[in-house]
Amino acid sequence: MVSEQQWSKVVDGLLRRTNEGQVRWQEGAGLGEYVAVLEDQAISIQRITIGERDNIRLQLVNAAGNVVAAHSAGLEQGEPAISSADDWAPLLALWESARESTYDAKGELRKLAERLGV
Repeated sequence: MVSEQQWSKVVDGLLRRTNEGQVRWQEGAGLGEYVAVLEDQAISIQRITIGERDNIRLQLVNAAGNVVAAHSAGLEQGEPAISSADDWAPLLALWESARESTYDAKGELRKLAERLGV
């Protein structure tokens, strides 16, 4: 089993490298899912909202396509579930960075600003 400390290091590293442009994400098969391929492994992050429950799931996939490890955190009625209180903010930051990387949010915002003359 992968420890919470190991997941924390992985999430921090992915977030840093995504923000530096070293990890590129693309749309996954699921709604709100983004995937980054790192040599012979892939990382999938997905945000799912159902009613007042909001969940983010991070999965490590090996070369054979098997999910070998997973980590998640959730909110219920806008508050982190007790078991995931420390994990929610980093996973949300990574999901948002993955989304921005996928759609080149900074580039799109820059184009919009140029069109608006601001």
